Amino acid sequence: MNKTDDWLALLLYAADLLMNPAPAKILAGYESWDYRRRFKRHLRHLEQRQLIQTSPPASARRIQLTDRGRLVALGGRDPFECWRRRWDGKWRIIMFDLPTRRQSARVRLIRWLRRCHFGYLQRSVWVHPDPMVQVRQALKEWADDAETMMVMEASCALGFSNAAIVVGAWDFTKINKGYQEYLSLADKAPPLKRKADSAEAAWVHWLRQERAGWLDAVSADPLLPEGLLPKGYLGQQAAAARQAVLARAGELFGR
Repeated sequence: MNKTDDWLALLLYAADLLMNPAPAKILAGYESWDYRRRFKRHLRHLEQRQLIQTSPPASARRIQLTDRGRLVALGGRDPFECWRRRWDGKWRIIMFDLPTRRQSARVRLIRWLRRCHFGYLQRSVWVHPDPMVQVRQALKEWADDAETMMVMEASCALGFSNAAIVVGAWDFTKINKGYQEYLSLADKAPPLKRKADSAEAAWVHWLRQERAGWLDAVSADPLLPEGLLPKGYLGQQAAAARQAVLARAGELFGR
């Protein structure tokens, strides 16, 4: 974890940019806060990485996350957008049978599948609910070798359920455990205090733990469309808790 990620997460929720992506004035008392926390240096660094945009210096400074910065703050994916997306009812299925002499290729393939959040149904059968435009490029070396690799789109036959595929392909017991641990961490957020300096020290320490906990939880989650989410899924509850608790942090740092 580093300060860049902490600031991005704080800026995101302090400005409530998930609900309103328009530019917003998010730092009251900017000059005094800037002096205390050496914020100008962080702003320059964030701008150089094209993670934020700032207005020209004036009586009030406005800070806006770029699209790239917003995704970094969220851990690489926007969970709310993922849950809201439409599903066309088709599964993208990758089936492969790589010979033992291609073990290194098999390892690379499985790493790619996991990185793209494919679900693991069987040893060599992986599924995903979305069209994957990068599949052709990633798997091009096997495009004409159907005995080694097949990529298909399919819907469940009558009498079979999408819910069974979801439960079989992803370990939602493990995913929910990560979210439950995050919810416990969110409950331990420091209280807001009248003396800003002492409150800030506690919050800075907690923000590091919070971001690590969130990334641990969300990285294992395929963030399926809402209609495919299994019963008892805790991801949406954890994301809402994160919005609320980091908005509280925004109140403190925006004083």
